[in-house]
Amino acid sequence: MKTNISIIFMRVTLVLVFLIRLLICSFWYPFSVTLSSDTGILDYDPSEITFQQNVEFYCQLLFYWIISLPCFAVVLMGFINTVYARKEGTFNKKSANILFKMALILFISSIIFLIVNFVFMSLGWNKFINLYLAVGILGLVFSAGIYAVHKYIAKGAANNAGH
Repeated sequence: MKTNISIIFMRVTLVLVFLIRLLICSFWYPFSVTLSSDTGILDYDPSEITFQQNVEFYCQLLFYWIISLPCFAVVLMGFINTVYARKEGTFNKKSANILFKMALILFISSIIFLIVNFVFMSLGWNKFINLYLAVGILGLVFSAGIYAVHKYIAKGAANNAGH
């Protein structure tokens, strides 16, 4: 019964993360990038946008969309993990291995996110560095949390295998 509650909780959380991430990719990134590149959303006049502003806009927007792909992959892996757990009736070594891969992907993408945002900041492109610094650190915290759950499940699976 506890496993079923865990699976339901995990699936609801994954759906919420997916929807929030989709909202961020659809609305926040384009909005924030137009503000950072000074292309303006409300007073948009294509004839007044310089080549430099176009480069800033498209480089940032493409980066944010591409760096979001690992986050969507982590959500998909988490959902696959719940399928395995439901099939097996418990989280096991396979679940722990998936969680490890999820933590690793999230860790690497968070590091890349932070580094590239510092590059954008040094170029004067990013006006939301404090927000993106917090998001990058939050990604690192989540990856550490997923890794901790991985260790917990791996230890439980090892104990069950020993009995």
